[in-house]
Amino acid sequence: MRGSEDIEVILFDVDDTLFDQREAHHRALRQIKERYDVFKGIDMDEIIHTFREIDDEIIKDFRGGVPLNEVRWKRSKRFVKSLSISQDFAETFHEKFYRIYPSIPVEVERAREVVEDLNSRYELGILSNSTEKVQMENFKHWS
Repeated sequence: MRGSEDIEVILFDVDDTLFDQREAHHRALRQIKERYDVFKGIDMDEIIHTFREIDDEIIKDFRGGVPLNEVRWKRSKRFVKSLSISQDFAETFHEKFYRIYPSIPVEVERAREVVEDLNSRYELGILSNSTEKVQMENFKHWS
């Protein structure tokens, strides 16, 4: 068995390892709900549940090879439709969600502590199946 002295580099997945993606999604959804009347009368729990359910379905498409941008558009359209909101709002939702969500990095508990500890002993790197733009925005706000 190899010892820790053989380890040179440690890689971290960004979403749900360093940042809590679901909580960031929920916070972005709350901000959007507060800004747009189309959500009036729709309970926040229903909004979160609907988004989460659709997100879980759409992830399967992404894992099956559907390009990320296509998956995101599909999610936005299905989300709006599932809440019986006019499809005219799908583009606005999509644009606002992907502007707000990356600016709300929710750090996974103790993630920074672990990264700082390991950084003194190893080279560190990150991996992500999200876009560079989204993840760089997360790290920009991680100070």
